[in-house]
Amino acid sequence: MSASLCKRLEEIEENIKTLTSQFLHEADEIKADFEDINEQLRQTLAVIQQLLA
Repeated sequence: MSASLCKRLEEIEENIKTLTSQFLHEADEIKADFEDINEQLRQTLAVIQQLLA
């Protein structure tokens, strides 16, 4: 394999690692957002149930 091809493959590998890391970070943020929304919905449901009781 030529040196330039090896270098390019290393660059691609680094790009994949970077993108994977960014994706996982975004996924963690989305998960946290959904957990917050879920908790807010639980609280809203509890208030509605109290109002209907």
